[in-house]
Amino acid sequence: MIARAAKPAPATVGGVLINLGSVALALAITAASVGFAAPSQAENSTSMNATPLISVASRSTVTPRFVPRKPAAPIDCSKVACVALTFDDGPSMQTDDLLAALASRNVKATFFVLGVMIQRHPDAIAKIAQAGHVIGTHGFSHHSFATMTPDAITQEIQQTNDLIVAGGGVTPTLLRPPFGSGSRALTQAEQDFGLVDVRWNVDPEDWRNPGAPAIVQRVVDAAKPGSIILMHDIYPGTSEAVPAIVDALRAKGMTLVTVPQLIGSQPPGTQVLHGPGV
Repeated sequence: MIARAAKPAPATVGGVLINLGSVALALAITAASVGFAAPSQAENSTSMNATPLISVASRSTVTPRFVPRKPAAPIDCSKVACVALTFDDGPSMQTDDLLAALASRNVKATFFVLGVMIQRHPDAIAKIAQAGHVIGTHGFSHHSFATMTPDAITQEIQQTNDLIVAGGGVTPTLLRPPFGSGSRALTQAEQDFGLVDVRWNVDPEDWRNPGAPAIVQRVVDAAKPGSIILMHDIYPGTSEAVPAIVDALRAKGMTLVTVPQLIGSQPPGTQVLHGPGV
């Protein structure tokens, strides 16, 4: 189970929503679902017991396993009512069901994946990439970047990027920090790695396991043109909710897009929730 505190609303500056503070969240993932221990409330560790992080001095060159699909065609979200579905914390035992749900509605989404989870589900990244979805990094261990040294942040990002490239053939251009928490050191690392910091403005709290109907209702009630919707790739209720979410949003005249389609070109290190109507 996961217990998370409410997230503060981001502020708007020049059409871009900036998350101004750390989001108070606490992650606990059931061993039956994903097989690794939840981080502590303090969130002050920089590695997990499963696999040591790489040395900062030994960044590797990774050869992709295949050439991924081309990115989805550009969509002008200043003229079309766009929303983006995003899924954190995977890949997991639920990933196949989630991919099937998205495929059933011909929707491309954005997955923010954890390095430790890629190690536990190594074939999932290829499936996500081959289906045409966008893959961003969520760090390696799901520990807060706000408490890490610059070297530890570099380790987390580099190892996860290497796993993504090895599994899916795509170097990430997006990062979502665990708990929405950042620091100056994280911003610098994002600039060094060429990553845009992607937050969210719709959270149906699927981590509370409210059931698919509640998740659908919360998303549909809150979504508006430009929304980035936060969900998670580890709960059965989420994949069950996806087809109805897509149908309801389309009925409201919205187009489902990936985060890059929604936000366009942004400088690395920028924290954005960007889109018309936001």
